[in-house]
Amino acid sequence: MEDFNSFIKPFDSSFWRVLRQSIVPFEDKPKDKEVFLADLYKSIKECTYSPGNPREYILSDKHNGAIRVVPTFNYKDSCTYYYCIKNIEEFIATQRVEGTFGGWQLGTPIRELEENEEPQGVSAPTNSFNRKAWGENWKEFQKKAYEYSQLDDYEYFIKVDIANFYDSINLITLERKLRALIPKNKCHILDLLFTFLKGWNKRFEGYAEKTVGIPQDEIGDCSRILANFFLQDYDQRIYELCRENDCKYLRFADDQLIMAKNKRSADIILSHTSKELFKINLYLNSAKISRIKSKDDFNNYWCFELFDLLAEKNNKDNINKAVKLFFEMSEKDKLFIKHSALRRILNVNFKLIEAPLRYKLFAMIYEEYFLSNTDIWYMNKIAKNTDDKEELYNNLDNLAQTCLHNAFHYNLLKFNKRWRPDKDNQYLLDKINELKI
Repeated sequence: MEDFNSFIKPFDSSFWRVLRQSIVPFEDKPKDKEVFLADLYKSIKECTYSPGNPREYILSDKHNGAIRVVPTFNYKDSCTYYYCIKNIEEFIATQRVEGTFGGWQLGTPIRELEENEEPQGVSAPTNSFNRKAWGENWKEFQKKAYEYSQLDDYEYFIKVDIANFYDSINLITLERKLRALIPKNKCHILDLLFTFLKGWNKRFEGYAEKTVGIPQDEIGDCSRILANFFLQDYDQRIYELCRENDCKYLRFADDQLIMAKNKRSADIILSHTSKELFKINLYLNSAKISRIKSKDDFNNYWCFELFDLLAEKNNKDNINKAVKLFFEMSEKDKLFIKHSALRRILNVNFKLIEAPLRYKLFAMIYEEYFLSNTDIWYMNKIAKNTDDKEELYNNLDNLAQTCLHNAFHYNLLKFNKRWRPDKDNQYLLDKINELKI
């Protein structure tokens, strides 16, 4: 193992700032970071390190009322996981198959974006170490999807994702893949990594080692890098099958796009996709397979025209055209990424939106599903843009009584500390305690 000075090098001030972005307040914050890291270094070097239980499990709405459970770790485990991935990312985050996105390296953690900064025009997760890199990768993925969709040959599109992807990754297979690639002088890093991965969930799994599933860690991108690496062999096979069948393959994380000249070709690739995923104990989410049968419908689904109009956040004419197009698409009940489009609209200069359109937008923003799935960054955006903060506060407080996922309550707690510092938050703390698992 390297010396202490090398060990602490990745843990700079920006790392600690990002770690503090957790919506769950830390109770074990180190008083002296160097002393804390020295103790962690000693425990790792002497092989006495053992992962603790998560500080909390954050519950969010996954889809149609299903709950996604995201653990949030203490300082010791967050630092250990980050340290392991930083030491191996150069080997696993560069083996990229053409058309796949999601495997970029952690890089240097950056500060949290200010509310007037746009996360690359997309709804980048607030829990990413580097929201800029996330946004750039998403925009590149979207750009490729647009470029391919404009080719005359492709008229049939299938969008699929992997069911319970992170929760279903086989740790034995993952470890075998990593050990085949990582140099022998990094074996101790893999030993430490799998000590963490096999033992982080003892609260519910006891002392039995986990064999399946990596955590969707609340802060950082460590699991994202591992998950993307896990799919690289699969990506290569699907890419080659698509090339053999004159199709195109794109993937961002677990979202996959297959572009084909006809339904038959698309079905062939979809069939092979299911078989190849089965080989690594993964499955398609059959409930979320979207078949789009024309180029126009595909372009509408991805809101290419709308996003293009919103490219300049201070272009008044284009912004209002985009908002009108958004309502037109909503009223026609077209298949499109409605809530992503609404979040994208929140990034522009709201003062430039015509008053009647602005009022209509807020009616949608205050709908229960959208508001209850809004994180702190967008809560701040909404508060900054609204003309009636009391209406916003009332909507948030009413939702706090009925919302069944505590991610909303934790975000609202953080929001209140900024916008309503004198607010008694006991009602949120009581609800958080009620929803604990």
